Amino acid sequence: MSNDHKNHQHSIQLTNVSRAFLIGIILNSTFVLVEFVAGFFFNSLALLSDAGHNLSDVASLGLSLFAFRLAKSKATNRFTYGLHKSTILASLANAVVLLIAVGSIGWEAIQRFMPGRNPRWSYCYSCRFWNCD
Repeated sequence: MSNDHKNHQHSIQLTNVSRAFLIGIILNSTFVLVEFVAGFFFNSLALLSDAGHNLSDVASLGLSLFAFRLAKSKATNRFTYGLHKSTILASLANAVVLLIAVGSIGWEAIQRFMPGRNPRWSYCYSCRFWNCD
């Protein structure tokens, strides 16, 4: 009995994902930069934490793009099944990045309870009223 699997694959072929990932990375990176600058200027933990969250999105998009490109690689003598499971390792790395982000946001939130660490409320209120319709 032969187990010949010529031209037979059990995986989904991904094509043209690079462009969508690159557009997502560029747009998200721009938003992260604007949000970080505003959060730093207004001393707003909410803006800084959202910028950190979006930065982790950019990192996971970049990691996914890298993993998808690795998954497309052909089998070699060293990697006899190719690198098709690299997407699983990318998911693990993404989870670690998110845990680090949660820890740093939590640490900063705890530090905000210390005396003398208040946001610049006058800037926050003026920004709120400028955007009010």
